[in-house]
Amino acid sequence: MAAPVSGQLMSSFRDENRALIEGDYYDGAFGPSILLVLTSRESISWLRAVFEGVAVAPVGTVISLVDQPQARIGAALAQLLLARVDRRPNKHLVFNAHGSFVWSCTADEWQTMSLMIEALLQQSGHQYLTTEGKDDALVEVSYGEDHG
Repeated sequence: MAAPVSGQLMSSFRDENRALIEGDYYDGAFGPSILLVLTSRESISWLRAVFEGVAVAPVGTVISLVDQPQARIGAALAQLLLARVDRRPNKHLVFNAHGSFVWSCTADEWQTMSLMIEALLQQSGHQYLTTEGKDDALVEVSYGEDHG
């Protein structure tokens, strides 16, 4: 796998004090969970662009979501790496020995992830993007819901 790529993905991010995504790792009702709270409609578009960017990137590309200036991630989630692979993996989200998660998908799967969260532009809600009981954690993306 290639080294993580860090840095700003979209230059249109305007307010550096306001995170587009707030995330954390916790033990949820369905087991280990990663919650990514989208803070605005702009954040939905931003995350869709991230997924679409990974989809068109060369195989082996790895992007750190935690290192993006648009993301504010809790200390319980050391790292969340998004990886572009050429074949569908048996397990999409893997916790590795270094305390980080690697989320691997094919180009088509990253495009599907983008389409799955597109519905949040129309109404508040949440979407699970990994498979309970198969992946090492459940990734939930939420918009407009109370998580207080």
